[in-house]
Amino acid sequence: MGTKDVRFARYYDDPDALDGLRGLDAYQFHMNLPRNPAAARRYMADQRTLADEITDETGEDGDGDGANTRKPLWCTEWQRTLEEPPSRFAPNLASLAPTIRGARTSGALDGDFFWSLMLSPAYLRIPRRRGRVNGLFHRDGAVYSRADAEAIAGRELDLEGRHALPASWDAHSFPYPGRVADEAALTDESAGDSAAGNSKSEGVSDLPEFRNLRESLVERLEQILGAEPKSE
Repeated sequence: MGTKDVRFARYYDDPDALDGLRGLDAYQFHMNLPRNPAAARRYMADQRTLADEITDETGEDGDGDGANTRKPLWCTEWQRTLEEPPSRFAPNLASLAPTIRGARTSGALDGDFFWSLMLSPAYLRIPRRRGRVNGLFHRDGAVYSRADAEAIAGRELDLEGRHALPASWDAHSFPYPGRVADEAALTDESAGDSAAGNSKSEGVSDLPEFRNLRESLVERLEQILGAEPKSE
């Protein structure tokens, strides 16, 4: 069970709640956009502590005897830090890869997965609209950043680096780094990701289309229930 934060593993690692099954074999968390390497190290250390606390509470078989049992801890999403130039919205795996590798070496992490392999617009609507791009490879095999590829591989590579976005994206309705008229939008903290750098909550319920849908649903329920509509 993948969770954004290890603390949510508590809800899935209770053998009693899973009809006697063993619970989770590993704990997971996401750390896509820490502010800097130091913040990333602190967050990973906190996640390791949480994972060990849950294990101590429940034990391997849920019997409370887990002091000597340590479940694997995986960071199943990571991208970059927020502090590196030229744009905090472009791929920069090299800004975080050494920190992740150090965490594996020290034992703070047992595994990791970066997001994502192929160059693509951000998955979520609001980061995509703001121009966030993730990934490493173009479709023809060139890499967006040779530094990123070498940071992932841990060695020098003979690869074509093309620090550019696909030309086909020019016609896309969302802006992307290097093609945004208002460059201030790319550096404005209030317009970017959350301060913690890990949140996936993008305020979807506050978007106009969702507000309109919510209001129409409320009106329809009032009609069905025969309630008096609220006065303006």
